Formats: sequence, C-alpha cells, structure tokens
Amino acid sequence: MDLLSNRSLCLSKHHGKEGTITDIPQDTLGDETGRELYSYSYRIETEDEEIDVWFRHRDFVPVSQ
Repeated sequence: MDLLSNRSLCLSKHHGKEGTITDIPQDTLGDETGRELYSYSYRIETEDEEIDVWFRHRDFVPVSQ
C-alpha cells in the first residue's frame, strides 16, 4: 500500500470527530508548494484520546459554533 492510501485510511477512521489542536509544528512544505498553510501540521486531541496522526490544514472542516 502506498503512503497516500495509508494516510487516507488513517484519516478516514477519524472522520466526524471533534477535537482541540494541541500542537502546531511548522515545516518547509509551504515554501516548496507556495501555499503558506501547507507549512503547518496539527496534533489533535479528542475527548477520549490524543490522535496519533499529524493533520494538515486541508484535512479540517470547521465546527459550527
């Protein structure tokens, strides 16, 4: 299985969960792609667990307040 498929499977099991961002490290992906938001990864904690996956901005959907 390639990394992209593996990432998709990993993210799909967290679909629909709500959580809080606990860490936002920055890397150089934004410089490489020309899209600043791509420089950030996010560690998420739900009510039950800290999810052991680093998410990118494109992985999120805002929760209505």
